[in-house]
Amino acid sequence: MILLALSLACTPKAVKVAQRLEGNYQLGDPGSSWRVVKSGGADFAYRDTGNAAVIYADSNCGARFEDSKLEDLATHLSFGVRMGEPKDERRFELDGRSAYSMRAVGELDGVPIELATTVLKKDLCVYDIVLIAPRGERFEAAHAGYQSAVSGFRTQR
Repeated sequence: MILLALSLACTPKAVKVAQRLEGNYQLGDPGSSWRVVKSGGADFAYRDTGNAAVIYADSNCGARFEDSKLEDLATHLSFGVRMGEPKDERRFELDGRSAYSMRAVGELDGVPIELATTVLKKDLCVYDIVLIAPRGERFEAAHAGYQSAVSGFRTQR
């Protein structure tokens, strides 16, 4: 998933509805610096070219639902990235459910990155929201858009 997110190409107009939803949900608007890009196998994908950052979100439901601990599900999102220990972890409520969020530094193909993930389970679906950006100032700048996308997460019936 991480490699997919980093290779996404830009498209001209931002939309908030996923192209391929397993779970029916929306995200908050990450802001004006973010552009919708081809999502590949994910539901949503955005790119902030100025910060070399990517946000993607995906849902896995029904037969693809994995009833594991949220921390373990978040760890699965970093496969393919050489990761250090999480530098920030927290549990909080999101859309009426317990969610887990983590930040960690890592390396992808020799490039230092920082990764933020948010995972929650609801109605037999696992929802993942991920930010990948270069370490430091560009990650911090991109993180505000990520937080906006996460805070606007809502499932729809």
